Amino acid sequence: IRAAHDVPRGLKLAQDNWATQQEPIDGALLVEAALHLGQPDAARPVLDWVATTGYTDPVLQPLLAQVRQRLGGR
Repeated sequence: IRAAHDVPRGLKLAQDNWATQQEPIDGALLVEAALHLGQPDAARPVLDWVATTGYTDPVLQPLLAQVRQRLGGR
């Protein structure tokens, strides 16, 4: 799939996918794309989901820590 080399498109696809099915792997893909593009705020839906559900995941947690750091601890 071309999206693998087109990060902006990949971010959009990840956002669309997250909106329809909130699976942890989908969240990780969304967060990775947001971080890669320097758009940590795009990962906010995943941050909010984790805060609401209390879900923890060994892959997702370090990625979200990076997002929080780039957002200035918000």
